[in-house]
Amino acid sequence: MQLQGSGQTFPAGWFQIGWSYELARGEVRPLRFFGEDLVLCRYESGAVGLFNAYCPHMNANIGYGGRTVGETLACPYHGWQFDKSGCNTHIPYSSRVSQSKGLRSWHVVELGGSVILAWHSPDGSAPSFDPPGPDELPGIGESTFCPVGPDTSRRYAELPMHIDFVTENTVDMSHFKFVHETPEMGSILELDPVDHRFHVRFSMPMKLYGPDGGGEVVDAVTEVTNWGLGLILARFTDGASLIQAQTPIDDTRCELMLTMVLPRNVSGSDTPTGEQLARFKMACRQVENDMVIWTHRRAGAQAHLVAEEIAPFKTFMKWKRQFYPAPPAVGSQTQRASRSESEVKS
Repeated sequence: MQLQGSGQTFPAGWFQIGWSYELARGEVRPLRFFGEDLVLCRYESGAVGLFNAYCPHMNANIGYGGRTVGETLACPYHGWQFDKSGCNTHIPYSSRVSQSKGLRSWHVVELGGSVILAWHSPDGSAPSFDPPGPDELPGIGESTFCPVGPDTSRRYAELPMHIDFVTENTVDMSHFKFVHETPEMGSILELDPVDHRFHVRFSMPMKLYGPDGGGEVVDAVTEVTNWGLGLILARFTDGASLIQAQTPIDDTRCELMLTMVLPRNVSGSDTPTGEQLARFKMACRQVENDMVIWTHRRAGAQAHLVAEEIAPFKTFMKWKRQFYPAPPAVGSQTQRASRSESEVKS
């Protein structure tokens, strides 16, 4: 079974590019994802915009020194302004605007005023499915849940690995015992790929950590949904949820972001309890254990699976193909060459 290796084609889907609390009104930030230099901004209205970073005028990177002017993005070099669609709307020293030169605008959304997502497609097409909604992420941005902030989010940047290593983990039950300190391996209870979603429900003994660092092992059932290849959504019985996001930076690196959505405690405080923070720390610790493997794993190599692994991995690999461009048909180049040759001869 061939695993997806590194390469210049990134999958289609919704991918996290940051958190809402990081971007104030009027702020402009440089980013790099999908092999592109990008610029993220928040307008005076509070809306968010994402564009290719280089000004078409003289190729300045707007992410460094750029600013918002009302609902437009202004280049720091000569002050050219671009609206939310990327069209040039104002040149300070000219009575005209450039109708043919603008910025590429990306589809971007904020989930519950907490998590910023961008849509990527290899062919530049519009979104083919929606980002997760309130039914998939109950509580995010709601008053009965703690606001997402630095205490409940964590970024792992510049990871030398492919994002597919992360998502295929959701069907790999045998690794839990060896990577995640569980006394037994997990067991899949339900495997349900539907369109862009891949839902997995599994039972697994889990070690819970308290504020003092101690912990006990409990049997737990976890429900996980892969929302495309960029987002993994885990929901827990107490109402908490975890968003695990993996976003390609370039051919060989990705960024991993974790977000814990936690119910407020009985006092109604914005600050999670020590027990809740210990739980998030435990989740981060388990992902860090995974990263030791992911960042040293060989991409693009053949995997040799045993009988117990084949069915879930085969189901996952078949589902995953929809997010990558279809490979050219075998022999298509030869057929085109032969046809061209016959046309020349005739």
